[in-house]
Amino acid sequence: MQIEPGSVGRSEEWVLSHQDGVTKLILTHSLPDPGVEDWAEYFGGLYRGCTLFVATLELDLHFSADGEVIVWHDPVIDPEKCGLRAGAPPDDPATSKDALAVRALTTDQLRWIRCDRNPDPDQDSNPTALAGDDYGIVTFGALIEFVAQYASAEVKSVSQREGAAVVAFNAETKRKVGDPEAIGDSFDGKNVGLFEIRLLAVIDEFGIRDRVTVQSFDFRSLQAIHRSDSGIRLATLTAGDANPAGHAALGASIWSPKVSSISERRMAEAREAGLLIIPWAYRATAAWHPGRCHTD
Repeated sequence: MQIEPGSVGRSEEWVLSHQDGVTKLILTHSLPDPGVEDWAEYFGGLYRGCTLFVATLELDLHFSADGEVIVWHDPVIDPEKCGLRAGAPPDDPATSKDALAVRALTTDQLRWIRCDRNPDPDQDSNPTALAGDDYGIVTFGALIEFVAQYASAEVKSVSQREGAAVVAFNAETKRKVGDPEAIGDSFDGKNVGLFEIRLLAVIDEFGIRDRVTVQSFDFRSLQAIHRSDSGIRLATLTAGDANPAGHAALGASIWSPKVSSISERRMAEAREAGLLIIPWAYRATAAWHPGRCHTD
C-alpha cells in the first residue's frame, strides 16, 4: 500500500499494521501541534478517529486532585493552547504553573478548561456531529463512555458503529522516576499506587480489559500492575538503547522502542524473549520495516 505525500495529516499519529497479507493504516491519536509532545485529548478528535475506523486509541494518562484518571500528556496545562470556558468561576485556581498542574486540579476544575487555541492553521475547532465542540479535558471513564455512545449512534454507519464497539485502548501511565509529583500519589515503587488502582478500577468498571494495553516508560508502574493483576496486557516503552530480554519478567508482552534506537540484535533479543515489537516514531525513511509501528 502506498500513501501519497501530504495524504496523512502531519499532526496525527498512525499505526501501520501488516498481518496475514493485509496492510492497514490506523489513526491512533491527534497531536494539536506537530513536533510538540504535549497534546490535548478531546472528544472532537476522538470522534474523527472513530469515523476513520481506527483499531486503537492511544491515550496518555495523568491523575487529578480528586483521584480520577485524566487523559492528558503533560503534567501541566498549557495556557497557549487552553483557556477558561465562558462563565468560569471567578476564583479559578489556575494562575501559575503549579496551579496548572493536573495533579493540583479536581475534575470539576478541569471541566472549566477549554483547549481550542491550536496554533496550527491546518487544524480547527469546528463542531462534529456527536462531540459538538467539546474541546475539554476528560477522564478515562468519560472517554470510554463516549466511545460507547458512538458505537450506538444512529447517525453513524453500521461499519463505523461496529468498529467503535471493539476499538482498543492503548493507555500510557505518565509516571516518571525523576518526577514523582507529576502523579503525586505516594507511590512506593513496588506496589500499585492510587493512580494504578483507579486505572484498573475504571478498566473493570467498563469491562474493557480485553481491549486495553497499559504501557509506560516507568517499568515500576508496569511491574506493580502485573503484581496486582496479571491479566492486564502490558507494554514497555524505551527511548535509548535497551536490552528487552528482561521485559517479559516484568509482565510485559510488548516492547515499544524508539525506532532510532532499535537494532537487529535488540530485535532478536526481544523475539527470543517472546515479545511483540511495536516501535514508535517510525518514518518511512528507515532502512528496515517493522510489521507494526507507531509513527508521526
